Amino acid sequence: MVDGVLRGDEAAFAQFFERFADRLYRLALRHLGGDESEAVEVVHGTLCHALETLDRFRGESSLYTWLHACCRQRARDHLRRRQRLAQREIVSDSLDQMRSSAEGPDDVMDRRNRGLRVHEALDLLPDTYGQVLKLRYFEHMTIQEVAGRLGTTAKAVESRLGRAKRAMRTVLDDLHVGAGGDPA
Repeated sequence: MVDGVLRGDEAAFAQFFERFADRLYRLALRHLGGDESEAVEVVHGTLCHALETLDRFRGESSLYTWLHACCRQRARDHLRRRQRLAQREIVSDSLDQMRSSAEGPDDVMDRRNRGLRVHEALDLLPDTYGQVLKLRYFEHMTIQEVAGRLGTTAKAVESRLGRAKRAMRTVLDDLHVGAGGDPA
């Protein structure tokens, strides 16, 4: 198949695409948190890159293993770009708030730093805790809505939410002390 693709054989290309595109899409989807449009973009980039560099494929691993590694790296790069853009937006929003607010720059920066610590703490929590906290407090869902989204009961959500809040407090305290703050 690789030789056929390199020769420009359309049937080999169709086989290549059919054999790997869906698998790579599912991989990208997992790495990108379920964002379908980003997964399509990553897979498209992976396949284009693979076709451009296929002549360098040495066959030391299976073709899918090689494509899998390429796709995983592209997904990571995509996430890094997304994170950099989000950081720029945070800084831009902070600057806009400083310009239009009666708050002083120190107040705005303190609020921004608290927000960054909260997001850092969420990243350190187990996924189940972070997910329930985000749904409840960032997406402002009711307990019932969270239960519906997670496919569980309201009682289970309340219990998980209590454990998640305790874990969040512990992580935030650790981050505060680690940042040179005075635990209060």
